[in-house]
Amino acid sequence: MTVWLDVSVKVKSIYCEGAPMLIGELAEQAGVTTRMVRHYANAGLLANDRNSNGYRDFGDDQVVRVRQIQALLGLGLTVAQISDLLPCLSDARETPSCPAARRAFEQRLHSIDAQIDALSSVRSRIAETLTPSV
Repeated sequence: MTVWLDVSVKVKSIYCEGAPMLIGELAEQAGVTTRMVRHYANAGLLANDRNSNGYRDFGDDQVVRVRQIQALLGLGLTVAQISDLLPCLSDARETPSCPAARRAFEQRLHSIDAQIDALSSVRSRIAETLTPSV
């Protein structure tokens, strides 16, 4: 009598601190999709090495980097602007404070102010349209 065991069990990888991570592990640790990690890596925002099989390996410091990128994107900076800020980003979680970051934040503030002015103008015109003429 022969007994066959089904050994096709899917095992979730366990991340070991200090060991290189694959793209899915980095995405999970950072709370983003693998597509976002790939996009950031292709844009040169993340450091990675290629294995002989073509897979990307990421260091555990890249988890912090992905979170920094997400925070800067949340402030409205573009990937190109963030790329310029890479030398300013440290392993710390604080917002970069180098001159390039200051310029990027000032540009963003000017852009927001212009958008507020434009929206206020549109709002005023709509409000005038709704006001009954006498």
